[in-house]
Amino acid sequence: AAVSLNKWLNIKEEYKVKADELEEVTESYITKTWDDRITDILYKDKTYEGVFYLIEHQTQIIYEMVQRIEEYKNEIRRNYERNNKNNRNKKEYIVAKVIAIVLYTGEKEWDAAKSISELEAKCPRIKAKELDDYKLISSKEFTIEELKEDSKNNEEDVLSKIFLINKIGQLGNLNQVEKELDKLVLANNQIGYIAAYINNIIKDKYGEETAKLMVKLIQEKVNKEKKEDKDMLLEAFVDTFMQEGERRGEKRGIKQGISQVAINMLKEKCDKKVIKKCTGLSDKQITELEKSLQSA
Repeated sequence: AAVSLNKWLNIKEEYKVKADELEEVTESYITKTWDDRITDILYKDKTYEGVFYLIEHQTQIIYEMVQRIEEYKNEIRRNYERNNKNNRNKKEYIVAKVIAIVLYTGEKEWDAAKSISELEAKCPRIKAKELDDYKLISSKEFTIEELKEDSKNNEEDVLSKIFLINKIGQLGNLNQVEKELDKLVLANNQIGYIAAYINNIIKDKYGEETAKLMVKLIQEKVNKEKKEDKDMLLEAFVDTFMQEGERRGEKRGIKQGISQVAINMLKEKCDKKVIKKCTGLSDKQITELEKSLQSA
């Protein structure tokens, strides 16, 4: 997240975000208007009080996205205010600043409004150009070659790799898919994210055959580079997740997918160290998932 924020937001060198300056917020900001939706992921800036980074992932254009972002921002501000009640009557009182980013991996050009003023009823009496309410990062802006180069130069940037996976999936031709994936470099803590994306997005958008080929190629690459055939179990648990996803008809985001992968591995009695390495989840998160599985 830190690597991606620095790149997407063009943060100056002296203000670069460090990983230990970010804290993932666990609350789901369910709004009154959008009560059937939750924010994808939210980070709190531990260095600057009241600053949050909201990241949404979309595979298709949502024309009310700016309204949804506005609702999320208001909920986050209200929650921040509830947690800082003692500051209400002080001169130092602040309102939470929410920096929203929308990651888009759809086929069409994004043409939805990016500021609430674009959707508001028009009033010709007032002339003012508003800034966008969210930053759009579209996979369509990049070529496969650009993403491969970016992935090579920024090995920690898992989201560039997810964009690359998406671009490769679009190719359709399985021989081309195999050729392009051959040079992909993945760290152990990125495998869970990539696996979840393949299962949640690639499988639905480009077909199970493409998804399974990707899983197979990544499995072979990991085994070849790390020589841990028995430990990684990538193809096995991703295959299980695919089947369960088909049965339940689930279409979840990347974050939920990773949790489901971990749950499936727990069901298969996989070592927790292996689960942690494959999914990137913390010991605490894995323990919580194990408790929820036992109580189910």
